Amino acid sequence: MQIALAQLKPRAGQLAHNWQRHERFIQTAADADLIVFPELSLTGYEPTRAGELAVDLASHPPILDDLLVASARERIVIAAGLPTRSPEGTLISTLFVFPEGNWQLYSKQHLHVDERPWFVRGSGPVTVGVAGRRIAIAICYELSQPAHFEAAQAEGAEFYLASAAKTASGIAAAHRRLAEIAETSGIPSL
Repeated sequence: MQIALAQLKPRAGQLAHNWQRHERFIQTAADADLIVFPELSLTGYEPTRAGELAVDLASHPPILDDLLVASARERIVIAAGLPTRSPEGTLISTLFVFPEGNWQLYSKQHLHVDERPWFVRGSGPVTVGVAGRRIAIAICYELSQPAHFEAAQAEGAEFYLASAAKTASGIAAAHRRLAEIAETSGIPSL
């Protein structure tokens, strides 16, 4: 399995601009099976604006069409970050879009204390099926939570990926944690 990890700095709240940048990364990674973008990559990490920036996937917003078209065109699974609406509130989510025209949402289940005023916890499985493999995704803070990785293991995760919006020192800590997970579990961790 080939996995591409995209690193970009989104413009705060500018979905159209950020989508154009995503498209360039998707085209560059077209030989991969999966491309993973950072936490809230489509809107930027904007907690105070998350409610206004959140999308309701049930209403089939234009960004969902854009992702579906790009996924089908490039024959790649896309995992992009965006805030989503639920009856309980705003979620920090990673949207997995598949070339076949379907999609699956994973929403952050372990929120940092600083996120709780603006976001609600997600629920459900932590793994997604991609190219016949079980992929677990940790969204930023979840990487530091042993319960998240334990749930991924229990669901048979074959890869453990972290989608993060962090400072340079935060990324260094994330790299150490990913190395520790890979070393102790034998599960590739990126």
